[in-house]
Amino acid sequence: MPRSWLLLDTPRKSLPWTLSRRLSDTAREYFVDRGERFELNAILPDTRRIEYIERKLEENGVRGKVIPPEEALAERREKMYREKVEGWVDEAITEMLDVDELKNKMVEEFQERFGLEAAREWIEKGFEDDRTQSWRGVLKAKLEKLYEDEHSGDLRDSAREYVQESVKGDEDEDE
Repeated sequence: MPRSWLLLDTPRKSLPWTLSRRLSDTAREYFVDRGERFELNAILPDTRRIEYIERKLEENGVRGKVIPPEEALAERREKMYREKVEGWVDEAITEMLDVDELKNKMVEEFQERFGLEAAREWIEKGFEDDRTQSWRGVLKAKLEKLYEDEHSGDLRDSAREYVQESVKGDEDEDE
């Protein structure tokens, strides 16, 4: 059934009960009792279709664009503004730093410290503790625990140092 049909009712295809019970008397009369089909795509050209829809909306009391009340607008504009500025800052940082290079550098620097060669042992131990876990779940949990217990401070410090060096390098190039 094409999506362009506003609403249909024929003897062969009736409205679902859940939809039918939500219709107003007017809607029920128009869409159910009449048993007529109306296809919006039949109105050509497109401009006439839009004009028709706008005219029918206006005739039926549908209002134009709405601006939220001042209190709601204040809250929403602040949220929207914050999201926009945060996005612009993210873009600026991404432009200044090669984030992928930073991530790769941290992966290489900390790989040995995390002791990944013991992964099989971690997984087997995890299965002993709880057979319902997947090996991926066990491995992720172990890496999280190692990070939290042993490496979070060092990793943050290394990342901070990289960022500072990158920014300092950009400043030196600008001079």
